[in-house]
Amino acid sequence: MSLINEIGLNNLVNIILVLENIRPAFLIQPVDYGETSHNDPKTRDILKCIKYNFPNLIHSFTYETYQGIIISKSNYNDRYDIDNTEIGKILGYPCYLEFDNLDRNNETYSITVMVKFMDGKEIDVFTNVCKDLTNLIIFEKIAHQSKEVLINNTEYNKLFGYNKVIDVYVKYNKIISHQSIINKLLSNVKIEKDDMFLISNIFYNNDYNDSIISKIMETLQYDNPIHIGILLNILINDKNDILSPFYPLYKYPNERTNIKIISENLSDDLLFILESSYIRS
Repeated sequence: MSLINEIGLNNLVNIILVLENIRPAFLIQPVDYGETSHNDPKTRDILKCIKYNFPNLIHSFTYETYQGIIISKSNYNDRYDIDNTEIGKILGYPCYLEFDNLDRNNETYSITVMVKFMDGKEIDVFTNVCKDLTNLIIFEKIAHQSKEVLINNTEYNKLFGYNKVIDVYVKYNKIISHQSIINKLLSNVKIEKDDMFLISNIFYNNDYNDSIISKIMETLQYDNPIHIGILLNILINDKNDILSPFYPLYKYPNERTNIKIISENLSDDLLFILESSYIRS
């Protein structure tokens, strides 16, 4: 089995960036594999493989507030001062200082470093939400450094086999505020592509299945009174998230299974109501 098959393409790219000091650390999150801790089978196998192939990298998972296993050259175990701002700094997010102070009633920007492979596959190395595009130049510098290493380093090239990296670039999306979409729905103003991105992102953040999200977005009618009412409820609940004091939910791994079941039931019910109330021309 190849290294990519054992640890995953995204993890391999991030490991290289950490080894080359392009970013200081990255997270492996058991939830991505349907698990809750570093001791669960899939996550454990990935970490074991990383430890064997990259023994100089330290795995940190006994820290607060836990969000996943930190893979880095530095040790963060037994630290109890890692809040949202500090974890952003550790992971090398250019806009880490802004996270807790973002004005969700104004437009923000989602900025992503992307890696493209020869077969056309693209992966998201990391995404950071920023108040504006002031730090875009830092993202572009990270992309440039990553491109140099991932394309030109012979040893790293061998790890990717025949599917070489052909580009690393930065993309960004304007994140429309919840209130802006609410105002549009109440005034019968056309919902734009950027608005739809925020709506779909709400479903994604609530752990809806990708295929369900696609069906929901295809079924939504922005001139349908029932659909408008449902959307308004979704937007105000996300804007004023009652669970936000408990984030990140990785602090409650034992509840993860229940959360997953609730999310699946909620998404199924939502799709059923949207399809049942769909107005056919």
